[in-house]
Amino acid sequence: MQAFRARLGKRHVAVLSIVALLGGALATGPAKAALADCPEVMPVAEVTKGMVGTGYSVSEGTEPEPFTAEVLGVLENGIGPGRDLIVVDTSSPAIEEAGGIWYGMSGSPVYVNGEFIGALAYGLTWGPSTIAGLTPAEDMLKIADRPAAMGADAPPAKVELSKTMKSRIARATGTSESASSSSMKRLLTPVSISGIGDRAMDELSETIDREKLPLVLFKGSSGSAAPAPSDVAPAAGGNFAAALSYGDVTYAGVGTISYVCEGKVLAFGHPFNYLPEGSTTAGANHAEAITIVNDSLGGSFKLANITGGIGTVDQDRFAGIRAIMGDFRPTIPVTSHIEADGGLTQRDGASDIVTSEYVPYLAWLHALSNIDFTRDEIDGGSSTASWTISGTSASGPWELTRSNIFTSDYDVNYESLFEMQTHL
Repeated sequence: MQAFRARLGKRHVAVLSIVALLGGALATGPAKAALADCPEVMPVAEVTKGMVGTGYSVSEGTEPEPFTAEVLGVLENGIGPGRDLIVVDTSSPAIEEAGGIWYGMSGSPVYVNGEFIGALAYGLTWGPSTIAGLTPAEDMLKIADRPAAMGADAPPAKVELSKTMKSRIARATGTSESASSSSMKRLLTPVSISGIGDRAMDELSETIDREKLPLVLFKGSSGSAAPAPSDVAPAAGGNFAAALSYGDVTYAGVGTISYVCEGKVLAFGHPFNYLPEGSTTAGANHAEAITIVNDSLGGSFKLANITGGIGTVDQDRFAGIRAIMGDFRPTIPVTSHIEADGGLTQRDGASDIVTSEYVPYLAWLHALSNIDFTRDEIDGGSSTASWTISGTSASGPWELTRSNIFTSDYDVNYESLFEMQTHL
């Protein structure tokens, strides 16, 4: 449990109170969605040039739409040692309208004669194109059995193409071989984030650029970990969201479900955050696609709302992420009460963070946004702040309470939170 209180003012003192609660469980029950059938898997060794398959993804709403995928070849060890990459040329009205595959198609399953061959996860580095790289299905299914830790090396950012493959891609796209890309890169993951202002959005974007994270941000609506209705079941080709937080500040990566079997969901076809040990904790949710945003320079991406909960993402691997259906774990609630202008304006806010590693940043982001929107001005002033952080360790419950006075000639909203973030 954490509490933060502050009095803010320019010349006249404005009152700010923030309370952030760290610890506790979100009251949710098990999902009762019907399980999808487990499709047969085609070994990558049997995938050959010229095969024509059908893939599924969502461009609007929640209903998967088919697209055609013609196999151009297989790059042996293309992703890494023992990890091949299947290269396909895709087509559909939605892909044509978007100018090629889009961010958010990651995980879209492709079938040949009813057998699952792989999930869309890579695209050409030079720009939007119909050419895609599939993570083989048999690599993805290994995640379902909780494979051993992967080690500390991150997945390759690019996959180099052979001369033969470059020639095939040039023919498929109607370009000269010299103009075609020499490599493929992992598709970016669209990240929906709600409840933050423009300056917080800019700072988060700068962090992503600085750290070279494979993400593309968009402002979305708030979401909840509450289970989806029992008649809404995860299905291959449907939308999928991996959430780090809910409520006011909802932060979730959007992609596509690749495979559903025996209460387990595989998605993305590549990592989300990628922790070296491979295990993770994130919320697993449905999503509803609003549209595909066409961006000829940065790459088109899926704009989506985060909807009902499925369970928990517990694996983040080279070949994709895994969620356990119906496994709803406690979240870390962060609440805030803001008062400004002598109490004339005030607001209660609440966010739920899924795992403790993200508490320092997301709780700070929650508090800053709530201050900005409630106070409705960004300038110098003074504040009196107090906060309480509580949790549980091996020796039992603990609590830290702190109060302080802050002043700033530039931005008291921002500077009132540094000490709290340090403690977190």
